Amino acid sequence: WLTSEQTLEFILFLPAFAVATRWSFRKDYRGHKLNLVELIFVRTYASCQIVIASLILLHFQGKEADGIPWWLHFFFSFWIYYQLYGFGWWKTLRKTALMYVYSLVMIILITIVAVTIFILLAIVAHYIMEGDLIPEGIFRRLSN
Repeated sequence: WLTSEQTLEFILFLPAFAVATRWSFRKDYRGHKLNLVELIFVRTYASCQIVIASLILLHFQGKEADGIPWWLHFFFSFWIYYQLYGFGWWKTLRKTALMYVYSLVMIILITIVAVTIFILLAIVAHYIMEGDLIPEGIFRRLSN
């Protein structure tokens, strides 16, 4: 479902991509460092370009289109970082790939934490509904 809603996907993953960009592109060739707000605007700019490219490709692909291919998404990010940071082609390519690895790891970890919290809340809710969360005997032991 999320892959068909590309704009929602970009909005949800925008912070993860901004932090991953911060980690992989620590400084530009002049030694300047962008803050997270600036990186969110950079990623928003990249996302807007990708949505525009998706709209153009939708005309050629028909109704069953799922957006743009992953390599075109990578190319847009690479080109923006190449212009923004001023590194060479190979260094920008390597750092862009590293940014995607960081963001993938971050999204997987966030998903694992969210699922773990959901499972723990479901277990606690089950015990609350059953009435077995706090055994009756514990109150007698604490009052003595």
